[in-house]
Amino acid sequence: MRIIFTLLLCLFLFPGSAPLAQEGSAGLDRMLQQIEQKFPYLEGYVVEVQGAQLILDLKLGQDLKPGDALMVLRFGEDIIHPVTKKKLGRRETDLGRAEVVEVRKDYSIARLENPGVPVKKGDGVRSYFRKMSILVAPVLAKKGTRIDTAALGLEIESRLNSHPRFQVPAFDLRVWGRERNVNFSEIPSPQDLLDLQKKVDVDYLLLPRASGAGTKAVLDYQLVSAVDGSVISQSRLLTEAPEKSARTPARRKAASREPAARGVQTEFSDPSNREGGPLEFITKQDFMFEIIDMDVGDVNGDGQPDYVIVSPERVRFYKFSNQQFKQVAIFRPLIEGSKFLSVDVADINGNGRDEVFVTSSSGNRLQSFVLEIVKGKRGFTVIDEDLNVYLRVLKTPGQKPLLLAQEPGHDRPFRPAIYEYKWDGDEYEETREIEMPHIPGRPLITVYGLTLANITPTKTLETIFLDSNYHLRVYSAGGRLLVKSDEYYGHDPRVIDVALKEQIPGMHNADGDVQAVPYRGRVSVTQVGSKEYLLVPHNHRLGGSFIDRLTVVNNSSLVVLGVDREGVHKLFETRKQSGYLAAYQVAPTKNPQKKLVHTAHVTQEGQLGLGKKMSTLYTYSW
Repeated sequence: MRIIFTLLLCLFLFPGSAPLAQEGSAGLDRMLQQIEQKFPYLEGYVVEVQGAQLILDLKLGQDLKPGDALMVLRFGEDIIHPVTKKKLGRRETDLGRAEVVEVRKDYSIARLENPGVPVKKGDGVRSYFRKMSILVAPVLAKKGTRIDTAALGLEIESRLNSHPRFQVPAFDLRVWGRERNVNFSEIPSPQDLLDLQKKVDVDYLLLPRASGAGTKAVLDYQLVSAVDGSVISQSRLLTEAPEKSARTPARRKAASREPAARGVQTEFSDPSNREGGPLEFITKQDFMFEIIDMDVGDVNGDGQPDYVIVSPERVRFYKFSNQQFKQVAIFRPLIEGSKFLSVDVADINGNGRDEVFVTSSSGNRLQSFVLEIVKGKRGFTVIDEDLNVYLRVLKTPGQKPLLLAQEPGHDRPFRPAIYEYKWDGDEYEETREIEMPHIPGRPLITVYGLTLANITPTKTLETIFLDSNYHLRVYSAGGRLLVKSDEYYGHDPRVIDVALKEQIPGMHNADGDVQAVPYRGRVSVTQVGSKEYLLVPHNHRLGGSFIDRLTVVNNSSLVVLGVDREGVHKLFETRKQSGYLAAYQVAPTKNPQKKLVHTAHVTQEGQLGLGKKMSTLYTYSW
């Protein structure tokens, strides 16, 4: 199983003797032009045909090597603009594909894939369009500089991703650098580059260094090969660099009366936040089983909150009374060997009672089902079953609950498309595909770790999710990146391996193609009083990522983020508890100005954490 990472820009600014180039924000555009000029399109002609072999006028020294694929073209008559009478080009007919087998001093030899193609002298050849992947290193700057290096780095990534010939992988180069003790003040060693190639498919590294601030900032960069470290391009440019902002309480108060800044936010810290914040601990309760997920709603239609908790093989129903969870019902799986992955509660069919949506796997496929209390029938009734989809309900303040579904692939846990499901009177059916923002590299977004909510003054829904590197991202309805956290969230140790055969978490499949997908937890927006908050799980890893893709969690907490016109800010975090945060929920109380917050933490017995799993539910008043 192989992790497919999107290419990330490595920005490194090295002071050099190159002259200063263009001023202002055009400096970054000038950098892209300089880089693009290093990779011209390759065009040539067929000078001789020898059966399936073509002799080309391309030669040693050009950007050509054995194994490269070329398009073979036949040129036709000129194309003339009917108004300006200017020549636009020539008609082209695609003849097929040829592979370069040898590059010599004065010519090259290529072999046709289809020997039956009638190629002749004078036909053309052209290199295929290929996006180059560039990883951007953290922008270096002197200590105490006013330059916001994180924002500048994101701006460089954005410029690269918007260029048709470049792409930035979704790989955190900064974390890799820390693990390898690479600080990017110089070109990484051959051993480090070899390790990088094993982790991400990348062609080049961009290494930037910045000095100054504002319109007088100087950016030095080197573009180096990610294979051998050779320098491809380097220059010194004048550019406009963002400055750090001092987030004082007075500044934040003033910002609430001003339009939000346009830059990409990366830092959530707030000097006024404190552990626990307004959450007051009430009680805790132990359970002798592993809690997989939980949700709260009105299952029986009595207007009181019902808690639905799933363990690997049971759906359990509770009432919270006198500061204790009391089990009132239990549902066993329909199929022997079923494994429950998640649970959601919401009234999607509109009959006044919440349905219970259980995502369940059996073997290498999903067999999810829906429960409901039906009038006149005892216990729970299965109203839909054998659904080969992951189910997740998004509950956004001011919006109707949204039932999302995502299919597994035939050989991978998730297909990329996410759909809305609705009740048609007899079963749940797909109604539309949820439009996701266009993100360069198309990183996998799953129904887990995703929510849609309006957290900006635009009155449109933003897409909020945890990416594959555990950064929290927020995109506008128009697809603009608004927030990408520096801090890591999620880090759930569980993985989803549906459709993978003999999968060992963190190891490769026999075909080396697909990898289990880490579970990303629940990201949600809740309203307390008149304010809205963004809730994100935070599992704290033990000893960092000393084993690739293996997450060992020591303790965990729930992070509450506030939203104002300046952006997203960390308000408080619950006290760290042992184990990983498996689930959490916010439940209503009789007082509309207060809520209950429940967090479920799972621990495992034994010195190596290989024994029986147990769970503890912590309850707070908010």
